[in-house]
Order: sequence, then C-alpha cells, then structure tokens
Amino acid sequence: MLCIQYMRGREYDLYVVMLAFIPFANLGNSPWFILAVMICYLIFLVSSGICSRLFHARGPLPGVLLSLLLIAAVILLGMHMELDLYWYDTIILFPVGSAMALISPGTMRKILRRPDLLAFLFSAVLTGITSSYCFQTSFFSHEVFLVCSCLLILLLAACFTPSSRFLSFLGRRAVFLYLFARVPMVIFYETG
Repeated sequence: MLCIQYMRGREYDLYVVMLAFIPFANLGNSPWFILAVMICYLIFLVSSGICSRLFHARGPLPGVLLSLLLIAAVILLGMHMELDLYWYDTIILFPVGSAMALISPGTMRKILRRPDLLAFLFSAVLTGITSSYCFQTSFFSHEVFLVCSCLLILLLAACFTPSSRFLSFLGRRAVFLYLFARVPMVIFYETG
C-alpha cells in the first residue's frame, strides 16, 4: 500500500509509516484488521499454552473458556477506547470459527446425517439472522446478526463441499486477497 500511495503522489513521514503497522495510521490498507487478528492469535496462543500446562488432561475446553474471557476483556477495553464496530465484529467472529474448528469431523458427520438436528440448526441460525437483522437497534443485535451469519456460512460449508479448483485457490489465499483488495480499488478510483 505504501508503494501504491507513492505512485499516487502521496508521501508519508517515517513515523506515519511505522504507525501503519498498528491502527493509528492508515495508508489505505486495513491495519485495524491485522492488529485485531494478531490479538486473537495471541489470545488463543496464550490460552492454549497456559491451559495445556495446567489442564493437559482435560481437552480443549479450559483453553476455549480462557480465550473467551480474554476476548471479553479485549472487547471491554475496546469499548472503553470507543473503537469502531468493525473491531468487535472481527474479534467476536474469530472465536466462532475457532469453536467450529474444534468440532471433530466425526461429530460433524453425525450432525450432518441427522436431518432433524440439521434442520433445527438451520432454523435456529436463520431465526437469529432474521430477528437480529429486523431489530438491529443495538450493538448486541448487530453482533448476533453477524455471528448467526457466520454460523450459516459454516453450516453451509459443512454440508456442501464444492470441488472447484478456483474456489480452493481463493480459500487458501483468503486473508491475502482480503488485505490486498484495496489495491485495485485505489487504481480504479484514480482512473475514474
């Protein structure tokens, strides 16, 4: 992004470039996203490390609980700092995906083989999406909408596995593509 900005004729002081690695300066990239994801990685790394030493025979549950506590602390700190909503979206959705990843493939296959349980899960998620979208009046309802939307995508991904090389290619590079999606946007903006 720094190269793109220089090509656009913009110059930045060194301290601004250094601040772009944390969310206090923006060069057209998403420094808040990088920091939010790094915070989530750090929380899960610390939680799993601490809990594996203390509760090594108890499975992943203590680590998950400690992670949730640390994420709640980060959210409270962010509210105190009055951060924008997209911070919370990322920090709340990261553990949702992580929790789904803890479900073993065998357990997921059992769920997928039970049409009644699958129908209940889809109904619950769709009800959560619909009701929270219709009544998006608070921070809580906004986050419920996003969590339920994420769960719907994860359920659909568990039910349907497309055998597409293109989608597989995109999936392996999702973070990279997300971070650099701004480059063509800036170029198209400059060229009209």
